[in-house]
Amino acid sequence: MEKDNIFSTKVIIAFVVGIAVGFGGTWFYLQAPMSDVAEDEVSDTSSEVALSGENAILVRSQEAGINVEVELVTLENAGWVVIHENNNGALGNALGAQLFDSGPSKGVVELLRGTEAGNTYFATIRQDDGDRAFDLTRDLLLSGIEGNLVQVEFNATAPVDEEETEE
Repeated sequence: MEKDNIFSTKVIIAFVVGIAVGFGGTWFYLQAPMSDVAEDEVSDTSSEVALSGENAILVRSQEAGINVEVELVTLENAGWVVIHENNNGALGNALGAQLFDSGPSKGVVELLRGTEAGNTYFATIRQDDGDRAFDLTRDLLLSGIEGNLVQVEFNATAPVDEEETEE
């Protein structure tokens, strides 16, 4: 009987140690910085995507104008995609907002004032407070686990001249 207890105890200890080693190894692997080679392989679009839990947004650089194309927005709950001016790396004036329902979707944000070629802008996600009416003070900015805002920076480019493309 005592032999069975020792065997059971050894099995339990081995199981717990195995789980700890597996968890620790995975954690160290995920925390390790990317090598120089891997950093070179990351595309320039990595800064155009923001993820936090079930919330994500993708906005690429695009021609300046009165609309901003949102290629993908995935929301856990209904929320607003808001386009802001870039004020020296901080959110500036809100230029426009569009409500998106929960789940994945894409769409266009119409702006009150258009973007200008050569400038950078932010696309942020704000949680709708339930009234489905946009309010900068009541619809709060979403942030990730580390407190970073769920936002992407994108560039407004000069419109392509149609005459140049026909040649």
